[in-house]
Amino acid sequence: MAEMRRTDKRKDGNDQPQFRNRQPKIETIHSIESELVRKTLIEAVCNYLKAARCDPAGKERHWLDCTTEMLGISDLSAACKGVDYMHKTFAAFGVAALMRMEGSQYDMNKKLIAKLVACSPLVRDGLRGRVIDFGCGVGWLGKLMKDEFGSEPIEIDIDRNALELGRFFGAPGLLHLNGERGKLPFPDGSFDAVAIRELLDVADWNEKGILEESYRVTRPDGILLMSEYYSPRLRETLVTHGFRPFCRTVCWSAWKKVEEGCREFMV
Repeated sequence: MAEMRRTDKRKDGNDQPQFRNRQPKIETIHSIESELVRKTLIEAVCNYLKAARCDPAGKERHWLDCTTEMLGISDLSAACKGVDYMHKTFAAFGVAALMRMEGSQYDMNKKLIAKLVACSPLVRDGLRGRVIDFGCGVGWLGKLMKDEFGSEPIEIDIDRNALELGRFFGAPGLLHLNGERGKLPFPDGSFDAVAIRELLDVADWNEKGILEESYRVTRPDGILLMSEYYSPRLRETLVTHGFRPFCRTVCWSAWKKVEEGCREFMV
C-alpha cells in the first residue's frame, strides 16, 4: 500500500509540469478567451505596424515578440514583420477595422457605403451577391460588406503576410493572387460587383490590368465600387475600360458595366 501511494504521488508530480507547459491552440484571435489578452495582442500588433518607420530602438517590435511568444503564436509575429514595408500602416488600420475598434475605418465606411445602397437598388443587389475586394490588404472591407450588406466576398492581394494577418483576425474569403499581378483566376461574368479601394495609384498593381479584369469578371449588369479620389483622369480611365458612373457619395462612387458595343456612346 505504501509503495502504491509512492507510485501515485510520483505519477501526479510528473503530470503537473506537462500541464504547466501545455498552451491552448490559438488559430485566430477568437481562440483567445480572455478579453484582456485579446486587447493586449491587438495593441501590440497595431502599435508595431504603425511604428515600423519610426521605432529605431525596436521597442514595439520587442513588445510584439514578447506578446506573441507568450501566446505561442510566433507565426503571427512573422506575418506582421513580413507585411510590405510601405503598407504596414494600412495593415494597422485594417486590423483596427477588423476588430471594430472605436474610430476605425469600419464604421465610417459602413455609413458611406450604406448611402450608396440607399440611393441605388443596383448597388444593393450587387452587394448581396459575389463581390471581389481588389487589393484587400488584411481584408477588413470584405468583412464589412459581408456583415453589413450580405455580400459573399472574395478578397485578393499579392501580399501573403497581410493575408495571413487578416486570417488570424477573422477576415473572410482571402485569396493570394499568383502570377501576373492583376490576372484573376475566375471565369468571365462570375461576380456581381468589384470593390477597389485606394489601389490604382499603388506601384505594385497594374491599373490597366485591374480595370480590364474588373470588367471581365463582372456579370453584364455588374457594378464597380470605387473609393479613389474622383478626378477627371479617373473618370476618363474608368469610362475607357467600360464603366459608366451612376451613383456617388463622399469618398465612394458606383459604376455600371456597359456592353462592349455601347462604349462609343458613353459620355
